[in-house]
Amino acid sequence: MPKFARFTISTPTRHPANLKAYDPIFHRYKPDYVNPAFWVLNLIAIPPGLHESIADESFLSSMELLKSLDEKVKKAVIPNEILTFVWTVKQVGGSFSRTIPKLRSPSMWRTEVQVPKPGEYEVTLQVNLTGGQREVSSRNYLLRDFLVVSIGDSFASGQGNPDVVAVPSPDQKAICEATTLTLFITKIEGAIKEFAEQLKVKTEESIEKYLPFIGAIVVAEINNVEDVIGFVKNAAESVASAVVDVARDIGGGVVEGAEEVASWFGLGDGGESDEIDPHPAGWQEPNAYRSYRSGHSLAARQVESETPFSADRITFISLGRSGSEIDDGLLGPRTVDVPLDSANKAIDGWTKNRGQIQEAKETVLNRPIDALIITIGVNDLGFSSQVTQAILWKSGEKRKERIASVKKKLETEYPQLLNQLKRAIDSQLRPRQVFILEYPVRIFKEVAERGPCGVLGSSVGLNLDKADARSLGELGDLLNQKIRAKADEFGWILVDGIENGFDGHGYCASRPYFVLAEESCRNQGDFEGMLHPNKLGQQVTRDCIVRALRREMLTPQESWLEPVLNVMMS
Repeated sequence: MPKFARFTISTPTRHPANLKAYDPIFHRYKPDYVNPAFWVLNLIAIPPGLHESIADESFLSSMELLKSLDEKVKKAVIPNEILTFVWTVKQVGGSFSRTIPKLRSPSMWRTEVQVPKPGEYEVTLQVNLTGGQREVSSRNYLLRDFLVVSIGDSFASGQGNPDVVAVPSPDQKAICEATTLTLFITKIEGAIKEFAEQLKVKTEESIEKYLPFIGAIVVAEINNVEDVIGFVKNAAESVASAVVDVARDIGGGVVEGAEEVASWFGLGDGGESDEIDPHPAGWQEPNAYRSYRSGHSLAARQVESETPFSADRITFISLGRSGSEIDDGLLGPRTVDVPLDSANKAIDGWTKNRGQIQEAKETVLNRPIDALIITIGVNDLGFSSQVTQAILWKSGEKRKERIASVKKKLETEYPQLLNQLKRAIDSQLRPRQVFILEYPVRIFKEVAERGPCGVLGSSVGLNLDKADARSLGELGDLLNQKIRAKADEFGWILVDGIENGFDGHGYCASRPYFVLAEESCRNQGDFEGMLHPNKLGQQVTRDCIVRALRREMLTPQESWLEPVLNVMMS
C-alpha cells in the first residue's frame, strides 16, 4: 500500500435538476446537456493523515463520504516529503491523453479533468518526493452514460407533486379547507360552460354571463348537479340580472367567487398574512405539470451508481404532459374541445405544438436512446387523469355509460392505438429498449370494500359508491392486462410491481399512496393533482423502474478492471 500515491475518482451526477439542464424560457432541454462536449472526472489525492481512517475503498461508492473527504482535503497539511503531483489520464483504446502537473499548494490535492466521451480511462498519480524519489499509483476507471427518455401522461410527468409546494393565501387556505364546497363550485362552472354551448353562446360571453350566479346557487342550497343544471337552464337570465351587483362586489371569476362563498361559511382568518408570502407551486414545466419528483425522475437519479473503479450516469429527458393521450400528447399535441367548433384546439404552443415523440426526436438529435420509458393509456380510454374530465366527474347513469364506453375502447381501440405508437417509436426514435409501466389501478379498493371517504362520498362532491368503485377497479385490471399483452407482443419490457406495490394504499386507505383533494388544492392551487401518486406512491414507482433498468439496461460489467499498481522508484 503506497504512503502518498492514493486517490479517488468520481464524476458528477447527470441528473437535469442538479445541472439546471431544462430551460424554462424556451421550454427545452439545453443542447449541451443532451449532447455534452465533454464529461468530468474529479480526482482527489488522499492525504496520508486520512489513510488510517479508511478501512477499505468500498466507502467510495458513497457520495456523502466523498463529499466529506473533499472537505477534509481542503484542510489537509501537506507533508514535507511531497514536492509535486503529476496526474495522467489516458483513454483506453483511444487517442485522448492528458498530463496535469500540480505544484505544492493547498489546492494540489484536487484536480478536474475533462474527457471527450464515456469509456474506460487509465488514471495515474505520480507523487514526486524529496531526495529524488517518487511514488506511482494507477487504476482503470469506466465511465458509462445512458440516455433515458420518459414520455407519457400525468403519471409520467409527476402531476400532484410540484417541485416547490405552493404557499396558499389565507383565502386559498379557506377554499382548500372547504374542499367539497369548492369542488362543487368547480362542477357548477363545468355545467355553466356545458349549457353555454347548448344555448349557442360564445365561451367568453358564457363565463361573463353565467359565472356571477355561482354564489346564488350555493345560497339557494341546491345540492346536486342535476338540479343546478335545471336552475341554470331555466333561470339563467333572471338570476344573472338579480345577482349582477353581488357579482361586481365579488369581482367575478371562479377563484374570487369561491373565496367569497368560503367567507360566507365563516372559513378563513379574515385575510391575515402568513409568515411566508403566498406563492404558487413551482414545476419543472408548469404547462405540463411536470416535476422532478415524479417516479420516473427519481428513478433516473437513484439508478446512478459509483464505485472506486466505475460510474454509471443517466442523462434524463422527461417529456411527460398531464392529460396526454396516444394521439393527443404523444403522436401529436394535446387538444381541448372548443364549443361550437368542429375541430379541437391544440394547447401545446409552448412546445411548438409537437407531440412528445417529435419533441424527443428533436431533443436528442443523433444521440441513441438507451431506454424509452412510457406510461400511457388512462386518458385514451376516457378515465382522464385530469379531474375535471374524469369518469368521476359524471354521476348516475352518465357514469355507468362512461364506464361501458371505456370497456369497449379497451377491447377495440386501445390495442390499435398502441400499435400506432409502436410504429412511431420504431420509425422516429429507434430506442435500444422500451419500458412500459403498468398502472396503480387499485386506487378505489377500499371504497369498494368499505364505502367512500371525503369528497368521494359527498353528494355534491364526486359521490362514488361501492358498485362503481368495483367497476372502476375491474377496468383498471383490464387496462393492465392489455398493457402486459402488448409489451409481450412488441418485445417491450414491462415495469411491473406497481399494481401490487400500491395495493392496500388506495385513496381511502389509512395510509394512502395517492394525493388527496385537500392536498392538491393546498400544494398546487387546484384539484388536478388528486388521485395521482403522492410522495410514497412515487417512491413505489421509482423502485420498480430502478429494478427494471438495473436488470435490463445496466447489464453486469465484465471483469475488465486492472489491479491497482503501486511502484516506488528511487
